[in-house]
Amino acid sequence: MATFQAGINEDDKNKNGTWRVRIKIYHNKITKYISTDHYVTKGQVTKKFDIKDQFLIDILEGTIKDYRKKVSALGTQAASFTCCRFIPG
Repeated sequence: MATFQAGINEDDKNKNGTWRVRIKIYHNKITKYISTDHYVTKGQVTKKFDIKDQFLIDILEGTIKDYRKKVSALGTQAASFTCCRFIPG
């Protein structure tokens, strides 16, 4: 089953001091990322670069919940999919 987690890559800091939030998909030993429309500043992340802004966490949890529902609806077929098949778009 695919797993989903929201986060940032600390090395991908933009010139304006923000980071784009991405959703990590891990499935069949492969990791892929979905870029979101959300950005965070240094004040919204911990020293370990985990998102601490609760408003944003709630939004991202809703998105991840939707992804999990879609993967769960596939049932046993999900095992034969690659990460790329799960990425919306």
